[in-house]
Amino acid sequence: MHRISIALLFFASITTSTLFSSQATCQAPAISQEIVPFRVTSGTVQNRSKKDSTIFRHLVAFDGADSMQIQFGETSLPTGTMLRLTSILDGAVQHHRAETLQQWQNKSAWFNGSMVVVELVAEPNTPKANVSITSVAYLYNTGDERSICGPTDDRELSDVARCARAMPIGCTAWIIDDANHQFLTAGHCSTNGYFDINTVEFNVPLSSSSGAYMHPGPEDQYATDATSFQHGYSGIGDDWGYFGCFPNTETGLTHFQAQGGEYYITSMPPSVSNQEIDITGYGTVSNPVSPTWNGVQKIHIGPYMVRSGTAIGYATDTSGGNSGSPVLNLATGEAIGIHTNAGCTSGGGNNWGCGMNNTGLQNALANPLGVCIPIETGACCSGVVCSISSEDNCLSMGGVYQGDDTECDILSCNPPLLIYYPSGIPDFLDPYGGTSVPINVMAGSSEPVENSGTLHWKVGDGDWMETPLLPANASDYGAVFPYLDCGATVEWYITFMTQDGDEFASPINAPENPWVASAYSGREDVFYDNFQLNMGWLPIAGAEYGNWDRVVPSGTGDFCEPATAFGGSGMCFLTGNNYHEDIDNGTTMLYSPSIQLDMSENPVLSYYRWFSNGSNCGGTNAYEDIMTVDVSIDGGSNWSPVEVVGPMGDDVEGGWRYVEFDMTEIINETGIVDIYLLFTCGDEDGPSIVEAALDNVQITRTYCGQPPACYIADIDKDGVVGVADLLLVIDQWGSDGYADVNGDGIVNVLDLLAIVDVWGTCP
Repeated sequence: MHRISIALLFFASITTSTLFSSQATCQAPAISQEIVPFRVTSGTVQNRSKKDSTIFRHLVAFDGADSMQIQFGETSLPTGTMLRLTSILDGAVQHHRAETLQQWQNKSAWFNGSMVVVELVAEPNTPKANVSITSVAYLYNTGDERSICGPTDDRELSDVARCARAMPIGCTAWIIDDANHQFLTAGHCSTNGYFDINTVEFNVPLSSSSGAYMHPGPEDQYATDATSFQHGYSGIGDDWGYFGCFPNTETGLTHFQAQGGEYYITSMPPSVSNQEIDITGYGTVSNPVSPTWNGVQKIHIGPYMVRSGTAIGYATDTSGGNSGSPVLNLATGEAIGIHTNAGCTSGGGNNWGCGMNNTGLQNALANPLGVCIPIETGACCSGVVCSISSEDNCLSMGGVYQGDDTECDILSCNPPLLIYYPSGIPDFLDPYGGTSVPINVMAGSSEPVENSGTLHWKVGDGDWMETPLLPANASDYGAVFPYLDCGATVEWYITFMTQDGDEFASPINAPENPWVASAYSGREDVFYDNFQLNMGWLPIAGAEYGNWDRVVPSGTGDFCEPATAFGGSGMCFLTGNNYHEDIDNGTTMLYSPSIQLDMSENPVLSYYRWFSNGSNCGGTNAYEDIMTVDVSIDGGSNWSPVEVVGPMGDDVEGGWRYVEFDMTEIINETGIVDIYLLFTCGDEDGPSIVEAALDNVQITRTYCGQPPACYIADIDKDGVVGVADLLLVIDQWGSDGYADVNGDGIVNVLDLLAIVDVWGTCP
């Protein structure tokens, strides 16, 4: 097993001043984190049913663990899919979509107990997904580093909403009054500059009877943004950390919105003058204090003793885990520093902290990174990289997406409101009125007027139409789309009124640049082959060794060949399946069977490929060795390029990689066509090692499903089956007009009965 020790960093004494006791040690927490391998993969799975479904389920069990955190490996969560994790012990649940899983660095929240159910849940007809688990982490106690000022531990349990526990290091962190209400902690709550804190917890429950840490539900846990972390750590008086967190996976709220509190910080600790110091934090305990108080929030008040440069001292009880606690001056209610070091003994003395006048700390606060960067200050911050959790939300703020979910070039950084899309921006809108887009609105420089949200939409060159948003609560709404013609292009945007009397739009530059979607029910397979059966692919041998073959891979990866097919099992096409049998002295080709496409259905081609030609495979860098993919619509007489893999870059370093292509951009045809795909790779440079593989070839089409009876009976398409529709039947009585609801070729009493059967508002 691989052990990562969190109980470390006992701080050396500062020899440059006699004020600092040689016993002043860094108050590291008395816990360690154990990480053990736990290998599970779902393979590629998909929901092909007509309702939401759990398409993968696995019980992660680790005997003896009081709590655990799950680490995920390669996981694909396309729109409409999510992970659901449930603790068997207390029923706590966390939901992960692709965006939040990335924010959590592919980790779960901390769950109590030794068993957690992991489920992959998908909406109907969603793209293929997969999940893999690589390891499980759990915590254990390693002892105590108390620094009690006097003979007894006088700390008491507390419930200060603005003070949090930082995991898995076990330090304390606290919300401050910077622009985005982010966190301060101790600098030594990192290892050699590496940011060890991945989770911040509020409302921490009591520990177990043995002192094992227990965790709040995922609704009170927040993932940290490692890109935001700045710190200093060179001695007493220079020991600080500044970082931020993403919104919560379950509530969508930031920690500040949920907790509603912050510490006000001063830039200079005061001179010593009989002040009292409050230290609130998550210190450990030992006998005779109850083990249930171990690592939970406690408070003590003691006298302010020392200010020397950027070091401050106080006779206030602390212990391991208090590192990072706010040093609060009760005379002013301001935080004057960060608690960092032990120093008290049973005979007296004082503990130590880093003053807020530390130059490095002040510079970090003035130059925030990641999610700490304010998005509400300044009239314009064009060129500033701001952290906006996803591409959709970046665009909703009027930003230019930089290709990374933490980088958004904001064009207007003083928005009156913050409008987000928890489920993203849809590519498709159900033409039969079944799409509701979740909307979240929060205050920016102004406040939203409740229930003032409006959906604006239009089809093609038509006029803009307006529909009120449906409220769920004060901040969450739904944008419900009406009936649409199948295949129509729909432009839309959202507006809210502000308390200042202005209308605010999202995206911010709408209606000139609105959101755009297509009116389809979704996507489904036209062609799919994972090569478990022989569906007629034709390999053409042209190399001396390493020609295409449909096999179960038996490689070890030593020379960059895949050890398994994509998803971990089964067959794939591979260029050579013997040890070091790469492509040599020629070119090998792989032809697909004939595939019929209707180009009006916007077909999309996707597949997983493996290609390597680099020196990491044991040969020379052979940049002229490439893999090509082509398509033909005339039986192979002429070919159009789909992609060229290589000759340089990441794609030559092996590994399964997913790619997809819009076939309408490659094939300049309309109507129905028959296509062939051709995968070619070869070795033109003898010393090089060239390996290729192919799996899960798929072509999807957009479609409009069978209209519901309500939609058909609603002849005038006003969303209600009622009197107006009856009058249309009567008006066209005896004809074969559009009021022929049951489609039998004549408008008569049967159509009246069909209308009455679904009378009322359409869902």
